[in-house]
This record gives sequence, structure tokens and C-alpha cells, in this order.
Amino acid sequence: MSGYGGGVENITLGPGKLAVAYLGGTKDDLRVENRFSLTKQALDIRWSELPTFGGKGMLWVAPGYVNGGSGVNPNEELGWSVGWVQSNTLSKGFNKWSVQYGAGVGSQFNTYVTAVSLVGKDLIDESETLQRTNQTVWQFDDNFSVMAAGIVNYNETNFGAAGTDRLFVSGAIRPIYKHVGLETELGVDWSNDVRFDANNSDTLLGKLTVGAVIKPSGAFWSRPELRAFVSAFHWMGEPGYYSPNGVGSGEDWSFNFGVQAETWW
Repeated sequence: MSGYGGGVENITLGPGKLAVAYLGGTKDDLRVENRFSLTKQALDIRWSELPTFGGKGMLWVAPGYVNGGSGVNPNEELGWSVGWVQSNTLSKGFNKWSVQYGAGVGSQFNTYVTAVSLVGKDLIDESETLQRTNQTVWQFDDNFSVMAAGIVNYNETNFGAAGTDRLFVSGAIRPIYKHVGLETELGVDWSNDVRFDANNSDTLLGKLTVGAVIKPSGAFWSRPELRAFVSAFHWMGEPGYYSPNGVGSGEDWSFNFGVQAETWW
């Protein structure tokens, strides 16, 4: 839910803290700008730091609105999103999980609506998404840590020819060793419907990344971090419409490499 806008936060409300913000989208135009996306106006409401399930919970509600006007979707559209985020401290790390549901223009959990050129003009309000995520970080000792993350996403749209619903599952694990050493990431993506592909087939993608890293310590979150990496992607089955990293349809291997610098403030 990143975009233009503003709000207030850290308002004491019962056992938690309330934050409310108006967000007007990521483009400086509140109407239809092109045939691929619509700017959404949303009210982002979060009630956080709630003492639940042995940790801290956050309730999130975000009603949204898309202006009417010329273009792909001339009708005004409404929608809403709701979610729960739960964080629990572990003996050597933490676990965070979430569940989200959105309908209409709220079926995309951000401040815009994408791919509207592929949706019927009056059908955006029939879209919906149900999403579940989980993230775990475990710091074994000063030199070794690991993160595991996963997502399950069910999305119903009106894309037409290739089917309107899709179940997408993705998971990855990233072990990191020492502040001058190696980090790896092994992941897999699966989708039961390759949209835009007339075959309407399942797709499975395996991913492996290996990187040389320099960072202040062996802690998972220590930054800044410099890394040089190489990634390999393998499609188990015909990749169809979604060809990996520009490789032509029919190819089942792709590679990527580069350098990255990451820091936070």
C-alpha cells in the first residue's frame, strides 16, 4: 500500500495502536492514465500491537475507490481489503504470518489496479483474492542464520480465455553463513493456471541462487550488505507465455547474475 498521501499513527486505542492514512496511488493522476493500470484511492487503517496468540497482532482494513472517466474502465468502482498480521518472538528468532482478503478494487493489495485492459469494463468489482503468507527467521549462532518464507495466493479475476481463477504457491529458504562468506536461496513457484496461455496448464519453476557476501556480522538482518550472486531458473514443463528472463518460449533454463548493495535507514 505504497503511494502518495499521509496520515497519523501511534494513537493509543484500547490494548493497541491505531494508524490511519489516505493513499492516492503511485501515479500523479487520479483518473485512468493508460490501458494497463488504474490509480486507486484508499484509506489504510491499521490497529497494531495487539496482544494475541502469545505475540503481537495487527488488524488491517483498506477500503478503496477508482474514479470513473474515459478509458478502459469508465465506471466508478469500489472495493475493500482486510487482513491480519501476527508476529511471535522465538527463542532464536521470530515467526510472522498473515492472512488477507480483498474484493473489487481491493483484490490487489496496493494503491493501483493492474492489467485492466484484460478485464471487462464492468467486471473489476467481481475480482477477489485470498492470500496466506508465513516468514520465519532463526539465528542459530553468531555465524549461521536462516530464513524460510512461503505464500499461497488464490485469485479470481475475469481474464477470460485462459480461465478466471488461479492458485499460486511459492516458497524459499535462505541460509546465511558468516559475515564474509556465502548465502544461498532455494525456492519453488507453482501455479495451476498459466494465464494468457490457451493451454491453461500447470507450471512449476525451481530457483537456486548462490552469493558471496560481505556484511558487519553473521546476524541475518545486519546491514549494509554487499553481495555478488548467480541465479539459475528451471521450468519443469513448458513455460508457455511466461518465458524466464526473456528466454524464448520452449526454453526451460535461464540464468541471471549481478552485484547488489543493500542498506536500511
